[in-house]
Amino acid sequence: MPTRPTNPQVVRRGDVVRITAVQLKIFEDRREALEKQLEDAQAEITELVGSSVNRREHDPTRARREVDRDQYKGELAYIELTLAAAEIIPEGGCGSMEVTVGSKVTVEFIEGPSTGEVSTYTITTDSDVKAGYISGVSPLAQAIMGKTCEDEGEYTVKDITYRVKILNIK
Repeated sequence: MPTRPTNPQVVRRGDVVRITAVQLKIFEDRREALEKQLEDAQAEITELVGSSVNRREHDPTRARREVDRDQYKGELAYIELTLAAAEIIPEGGCGSMEVTVGSKVTVEFIEGPSTGEVSTYTITTDSDVKAGYISGVSPLAQAIMGKTCEDEGEYTVKDITYRVKILNIK
C-alpha cells in the first residue's frame, strides 16, 4: 500500500528546501523504493489487462493497483520537486540562516574567561540569562546578529573581551 510523504511541506517550483545530508539520503532511498513499487504495479496492471479473466472494465484488483500506481507517481513527483529545490545544510541545521531576534543560537566561547563553554540562547526583546534568553541589544547578541553558522563574533564587557563561534541556529 502506498504511503503519503512524511513531510507535509508544500513545495512549489522556485522554492528552496533546506535539508540535511541525512534527509537527502532518506528522500533518495524513498525515491528508489517508489520507482520499484511503480514498476511492480505497472507490470501487475499490464498482466491483469492481458489476462482473459480480467478483461472486464471494472476489475477491482486492477482498479486498486491503478490507484496505487497513481499514488506512487504523485509521491515520486513530490520527491523529485523537493530534491530539485534542495539546498543541503549542515546537520546542525544552520544552512544560510542568519542570527536575528527570535533565533535560538548555540555558541562556543573561544576566547575570554568562559573559553570552552557551549551555551544556547534565544534572542528576544528582554533578558533572562538563567532561562536561556538574551536581549537583542545585549553585547553578545549584537556581536552575533546577522552572522551565520561557523561565523565568530567578539564583544567586550567590563574590559574583558569574549569571542564566540556560532555552532547552530534555529
